[in-house]
Amino acid sequence: CDRAQGKVSLSLVHIESGKTISINGNSQLPLYSVFKLPLAIAVLKDVEENRLRLDQKIHVTPAEIVQGTPWNTALWLKPIDVTVETLIDYSIARSDNTSTEKLLQLVGGPLKVTERMRSLGFQNIDIHSTVAEYVKTRQNPNLGSSEDFAKLLVQLHEGKILQSSQAKLLIGFMQRAVTGMNRLRGDLPKGTIVADKT
Repeated sequence: CDRAQGKVSLSLVHIESGKTISINGNSQLPLYSVFKLPLAIAVLKDVEENRLRLDQKIHVTPAEIVQGTPWNTALWLKPIDVTVETLIDYSIARSDNTSTEKLLQLVGGPLKVTERMRSLGFQNIDIHSTVAEYVKTRQNPNLGSSEDFAKLLVQLHEGKILQSSQAKLLIGFMQRAVTGMNRLRGDLPKGTIVADKT
């Protein structure tokens, strides 16, 4: 924490025993791309409630590109139709901003994600900005607490948030993430299974 010279929040849960440890666990800190996880959950809940379909085709044009890495921007240089499932994959595994923006539109905007989190019992996850808004201004970031995210991950793992098929799909995208390879994954033994959202 001292080396970071900033506010640090940490929460750990040992799933089998329920033991927890937390440092500043209730503090709301900027989520940056981590907010893409509650967004994906909101989208998959809409799928479960038949408001969206995973195979539903969504049209994306170059005019809708939201600034990000050149590797992700290259996905959208020509108009293309992609499925909702592909948008979730790109948002989680590649941390792509354009697909994330389209998913936000599909669920009805940032506040709908916050409402969904509240309905699931997470009081300290506040999504109020789109990716495009934040990239443009670098102000008003989405916020969340490490305790709420630890609880969210445990409940996702235990099948309490999503139906089995949706949970398996999302965790699969998280396991295939190609961002932050030198973060959590970087110091773990080779072959350790990690499902995360950087």
